[in-house]
Amino acid sequence: MYTTMLRRAAFGTGSVTYAADFLLVGGGGGGGGGLTSNYATGGGGAGAIQYAAAYSVTTADSFSIAIGAGGAGGTGGGSATNGSPGSDTTCTAMSTAAGGGFGARGIGSQVNGGNGGCGGGANGAPSGTGGVGSVGFNGGAWSTTGSNEPYRGGGGGGMGSVGAPGNNGTGNGGTGVSYFGSTYAGGGGAGSYYSPGGSGGSSIGGTGGYAGTAGTAGSAFTGSGGGGGGTSSGNVASSGGNGADGVVVIRYAGAQVGTGGTITSDATYTYHTFTTSGTFTA
Repeated sequence: MYTTMLRRAAFGTGSVTYAADFLLVGGGGGGGGGLTSNYATGGGGAGAIQYAAAYSVTTADSFSIAIGAGGAGGTGGGSATNGSPGSDTTCTAMSTAAGGGFGARGIGSQVNGGNGGCGGGANGAPSGTGGVGSVGFNGGAWSTTGSNEPYRGGGGGGMGSVGAPGNNGTGNGGTGVSYFGSTYAGGGGAGSYYSPGGSGGSSIGGTGGYAGTAGTAGSAFTGSGGGGGGTSSGNVASSGGNGADGVVVIRYAGAQVGTGGTITSDATYTYHTFTTSGTFTA
């Protein structure tokens, strides 16, 4: 409180330096699209998180913010896409947060999950592997556990845990992590032939579909992966859910000083939340 009062008193009388926390979340990967009854789809991996605590800023410093877009879910056995990286190119403590890896499509052959900030899940074909997470966890792999392994894909990796493999459970997405009272970067659940599809990590990753229903998108502006599309008999096409766009949140103690983004405050902090690209001015 004492340092905050000093900063407020000095503001307007010259250049003032204060500490701000920067949270950067990349876009989540899309969930795989389903087609064949066997070889179910993988969930999308979450976008990476970069966090800089107590980064020193000076009044009138300018920070360029770019929001990472979520990857598109696959349609009808088509490939999903990785999420796009988010960036804050003028914060020297961090520069970019990678997008999440795509979930594998459900076709009659092995497809591995995409590599990304967190890896996407594999499809249900034998020996498929989850994508590798460069910052977060890997996507779930095909599994030999249980009698129905071909019918369940792997969950997308999250920033809190690996995506679950496709076995007699379901390929649930990896968990997210919490900052500033909110949870970000959960993996998408895998698609399935059976009910239910995989659960999205931390309830923010997209849910996997089943029996031909579509996967759902990751929760908005959390960088979470999309759920894989559900597979069914008769080669009924299904769509994977889109990955969620990322977000940038900047926080500092005390009343508002900077500008940019959507500005909120509580009894302790001011928050600048960016869901579209823009500029934070300290």
